[in-house]
Amino acid sequence: MVRARASVTAAVVADLSMVGLSVYALASREFAALIAWEVGALVYLLGTGVVFRHRARRGTRDPRTGFLNTLSWVMPIAASLVGVNSAVIALLGQSFAEQANGTATAAAFGVAGIVMSWLLLHIAFVNVYMTRYSESTVRSLTFPEHRDPESGRPPREPGYAEFVYFAFTIGTTFATSDVEVRTRRMRSAVVTHSVWSFFYNALVVAVAFQVLQRFATL
Repeated sequence: MVRARASVTAAVVADLSMVGLSVYALASREFAALIAWEVGALVYLLGTGVVFRHRARRGTRDPRTGFLNTLSWVMPIAASLVGVNSAVIALLGQSFAEQANGTATAAAFGVAGIVMSWLLLHIAFVNVYMTRYSESTVRSLTFPEHRDPESGRPPREPGYAEFVYFAFTIGTTFATSDVEVRTRRMRSAVVTHSVWSFFYNALVVAVAFQVLQRFATL
C-alpha cells in the first residue's frame, strides 16, 4: 500500500513538473526554454519506462482513482501539446533561429521537440489504457496470445509491453490491429487517442514541409 501511494505521488509530481516546463517553454521567448523542456521530457520518458516496467512485474493494477485518474489524462497530453507548439515556434520563429545561431540548429532542436512530444502523447495513453483496464470489472482488452480456449486455463493478464504495443499501434495506424476492445469506456479512450493522433500527425507533416521549404531556399 505504501509503495502504491509513493508511486502515485511520484507520477503526479512528474506530471506537474512536465506541465510546468511546458508552460515555461511556451511562454518564454528564450531558446534555452525549449532545450530545458526537451531535457525534462527525456527524463520523464525514461522515468516512466522504469516505473511502468517495475509495475508490470507486479501486475497491471493502477491505484489512481478520481481526480488523480483524470490527471493521468490531462497532464501528459497537455505537456505534449505545448511541446508541439514549442517545436513549431522553434522551427518557424525567426527569433529562435537567431538565438540558436543558425537555422539548422533551430530545426534540429525543433525536430527533437516534435519527437519528444510525440512520445509523450502515446506514453500518456499507455497509462490511460492500463488504468482503464485495471478499473474494468470485465476484460476490456483481449490480446491474441491471451486467447487460448484449448488450454482450459484463464487468459493471462497483459503486461506493460502489450499496452505499449496497443497505444503505439493506434498512434501510428489509427487502428487497434489484432487487439479486441470489449467495453464502451475503453472504446471512448481509443477514439480519443485516434483522433488526437490524426491531428497531431497532420501537424507534424505540415511542420516537416515547412522545414523542407526552409532548407530548399538556403
